[in-house]
Amino acid sequence: MILLTLVGISTGAWADGNPDGVFTINSDGDQVIFSKGNLQYQASTNTWRFAENQYDYIGNAVSNTSPSASQTAWIDYFNWGTSGYNHGATCYQPWSTSTSRGNYYAYGSSSKNLYDAKDDGSMRGQADWGYNAISNGGNTENSGWRTLTKEEWAYIITSRTDSYKYAKGTIHSTNGMILFPDGFTPPSGISISNANTAGAGYSSYSDTDWSALEAVGCVFLPATGLRNGTTVMESGTVGNYWSSTYMNGDRVYNIRFDGSSLKLENDGDRQNGFPVRLVKNYSSLEQDADGYYLLGSVQNWKDFAKLVKKTPNVNAKMTADIDLGDDMTMIGDGYDSDASKRIAFRGTFDGQGHTLTINYVTAQMPTAQHFFGCAPFGYVIDGTIRNLHIAGTIVSSHEGVAGLIGYADGKTLIENCYSSVNFTFNTYDALGGAGFVYYTHNDASVLTIRDCIYDGTISGQRGYDAGFVVWYPHSTCKISNSLVTATISESNDCCTFIRPNTSNYTLTNCYYKTPLGTAQGIPATADDLSNGTTTAALNNNRTGDEALWVQDPNTNQPMLKIFVQGNGISTGIDSGQRSKGIGQRDGWYTIDGRKLHGKPAKKGIYINNGNKIIL
Repeated sequence: MILLTLVGISTGAWADGNPDGVFTINSDGDQVIFSKGNLQYQASTNTWRFAENQYDYIGNAVSNTSPSASQTAWIDYFNWGTSGYNHGATCYQPWSTSTSRGNYYAYGSSSKNLYDAKDDGSMRGQADWGYNAISNGGNTENSGWRTLTKEEWAYIITSRTDSYKYAKGTIHSTNGMILFPDGFTPPSGISISNANTAGAGYSSYSDTDWSALEAVGCVFLPATGLRNGTTVMESGTVGNYWSSTYMNGDRVYNIRFDGSSLKLENDGDRQNGFPVRLVKNYSSLEQDADGYYLLGSVQNWKDFAKLVKKTPNVNAKMTADIDLGDDMTMIGDGYDSDASKRIAFRGTFDGQGHTLTINYVTAQMPTAQHFFGCAPFGYVIDGTIRNLHIAGTIVSSHEGVAGLIGYADGKTLIENCYSSVNFTFNTYDALGGAGFVYYTHNDASVLTIRDCIYDGTISGQRGYDAGFVVWYPHSTCKISNSLVTATISESNDCCTFIRPNTSNYTLTNCYYKTPLGTAQGIPATADDLSNGTTTAALNNNRTGDEALWVQDPNTNQPMLKIFVQGNGISTGIDSGQRSKGIGQRDGWYTIDGRKLHGKPAKKGIYINNGNKIIL
């Protein structure tokens, strides 16, 4: 169960979890960050907080053995589902000590999880302690804190691919279990001798060691023991931590560890009091003053793709060139046979003159994933994509592929974009590839492309190809002020701009260097291309700041102004970005606009309070 709240790295980050420690929780690559300590509660003021230190716990104290609705002391043992919200359990109060298992049914049901809702759909997630406003965790109700599921606990501890996942240790004279974040490498001088060993005992670490480990994002779960009724037991020797997943009418899942064992799916009695360590879903994304998500890295691209799955109507801007390398993440997909499950991007994506480099190999993707077209944007409805250069390669052994959008629906707009994607087809199929869009179908759909250029290559065995759009049986397609200078190795079943499935398309002021199969548009001679004639024609009487096309001094060919060195913004933080507040915000940023935690330690060029600083 993944809640929708996403957390970006920010100043004062312990209120949002430890940003230095990111943990993958499933095979989809979703990640979380942990709270700064175990959850604590004060009944007299109805206040929740996180322990100040990760090794802090209250344990066998009178507040835990005799909790009440009026006490001023803090408690940190909680029976399952005792969030304080009257979600349907008989005992939902944080101070409850009833020993009857049936009193702790989330939403009044023996078969509901903490993240579920009542049968009428109300109070979703309110059985989870994380729904509360936590005083030193943002102090806002329903801000995204939650309890891990049993599957997520197991993935963190056993399924991640990292060399270091966990180790049992003694920190500040407290026994417990250390969780190592994704990509962990031991700090200099620290040896981890019992990593990933369920049967290991507690190895001691000095306070200095722990400071270094915590600084790189390690999480420590103290062995607090448990409370049964009003009796505390196993304090300091055994750790039990709740999950949000029910097991059966009597029990729910928790993790349990001691100095000789580790159990990931322990059958915890609902009436026991266990400690709680909360998490928040993590995203590398930040937003500008206008709410646009800022993408400057592969992780940003991947996190934005995840966000679109949950919130399709989001907008993004690129702040730097992104080379996806071997990562084949696409934003949106339309391949599910159940139309209600198809995920479309419905927002605005502004490349701001930057380059997205792809390297897609369809044979390495699930077959269904490229049914509607393999492209950086797999499925778009009523979306807008502008100012983006798409480069790289697509090697296809399946049905259609495209440089920008696989399946476009609704009223989708592509403007001021440049595709230089090279396609290689290693098997023949009904449909080939296109520089921009593979497929658009619905009768009411209108695909508009203006001021765009495709200059890539298409080679190998294939079916139909086109410079811009391959397949649109019923939709309306409008292309204007655009140019094709691409190279296609064969002319069979190929069209220069768009494969004319119907007559419902228009080309307005469109030019080509060499006709690709069926010629469409206006031919541009070598002289026209090199002497500025075609560039002027593409500008279509637009001059000055309104002119979008220039003569590229490097190639002496027409090119969109934003992608020409000196005219575009791909050399760092530009005036366009500054106008949105990226360079003017307080704090430190990388040159491509990513915010940092305080002053950077590494040498380089940075932005601080809007000024370029060399360290």
